[in-house]
Amino acid sequence: MPRKKIVIVGGGFGGIYVAGGLRKLANKNVAEITLLSPQNYFLFTPLLHEVATGGLSPLSVAEPIREIFHKDKIKFVQSNAEKVYLKKQVVLAGGQELSYDILILSTGAITDFYNISGAEKYSLTLKTLADSVKIRSRIIDNFEKAALTSDQELRRELLTFVVVGGGATGVELAGEVAEFVFGILSFYYRYTFCRYQDIRVVLVSASEQILGVFPNHMRIWAEEALVKNGVEVMNKTSAKEVTQHGIFLQNEQEIKSRAVIWTAGVKPQLPEIKGEIELDNSGRILVDEYLKVRNTNNVFAMGDSAAFRETDESKPLPMFAQVAVRQSETVVKNVEALIQGKTLKLFSYRSPGLLVSIGQWRAVGTVFGLGIQGRFAWWLWRTVYLFKFVSWRKKFRIAFEWTVNLFYPRDITKLN
Repeated sequence: MPRKKIVIVGGGFGGIYVAGGLRKLANKNVAEITLLSPQNYFLFTPLLHEVATGGLSPLSVAEPIREIFHKDKIKFVQSNAEKVYLKKQVVLAGGQELSYDILILSTGAITDFYNISGAEKYSLTLKTLADSVKIRSRIIDNFEKAALTSDQELRRELLTFVVVGGGATGVELAGEVAEFVFGILSFYYRYTFCRYQDIRVVLVSASEQILGVFPNHMRIWAEEALVKNGVEVMNKTSAKEVTQHGIFLQNEQEIKSRAVIWTAGVKPQLPEIKGEIELDNSGRILVDEYLKVRNTNNVFAMGDSAAFRETDESKPLPMFAQVAVRQSETVVKNVEALIQGKTLKLFSYRSPGLLVSIGQWRAVGTVFGLGIQGRFAWWLWRTVYLFKFVSWRKKFRIAFEWTVNLFYPRDITKLN
């Protein structure tokens, strides 16, 4: 029988894990698998906040896709998927048409600024490797500029760092920024105009409390841990406008800052799809109980680009990396079943838990319904993430850097 053509769009958690699960089909010449991604590397996004604050080097959280699959007969194309033609069963990418028998969409998400004035223009974001390097450079640049000015108002504006968003990404970033600026940079710049009392780290959250997915007592503990690290937590308020010199909040308060970092939300990133598909209110593709795109027989969607509901009344699964990883297992089995003419497997999801770091030696989380916090949670958080990397080389590299950081301060080299 002719080989089935399988096209995987997206090189994030979903796409990489599906390609890894289906590699045996390619190696046995049962299928011809093509993986599309605009970058030539798989990016471990949950650790970008450590790159942004000198805890990890950029190369540590990126794994080249060709290296991951160097032993497999998987074709990699570095390109965006520009259009998908469902009836013709063709993906347009990089000026060429890729035909498919089975299509898997796992295109991820981009930052959602919610049409807040100036947010996209003046905010820093944390979605890509370049974003993390830019945040790190901005923090160091601001200290360098503040070190040379005797203007107290300007100095305070330069040394105020605002993180918008009280979810996991915002909390983790705020905790890391606080350790970086209060614990590391304040020491190196102590003989300049930079004064410790001029430094501020502010976390702005629209919710009543940060980390709304956790039980109340854990949210309180997390906020207290942030405050202990020097973070000012501002709940029940949101951004009204972001400018070159700071942020205006809905409560009419203004925070002067030259570094506003936006982590307040994401939205799906999809290619132009020609054909009948259904989207939810957030723009995610509606999928059925097998993770197939509704109204199709050979197209799957997963991760941030897909909206899966246990029931019609329930909310879609959250846009977390662990959701994409779990969905990849079902997609792999259903692609195999589709090729073999067997019954597809129903997808069900039970969260194994969620862990959020709040700086070194502090983390909070739930593991199979059990709440944990403190040093053990922090150790578990690192252990879980370490083993999510694909190659052992990266695992050893990350473990080495983390071990070095226990004895030496973070790197303050400015990267371009």
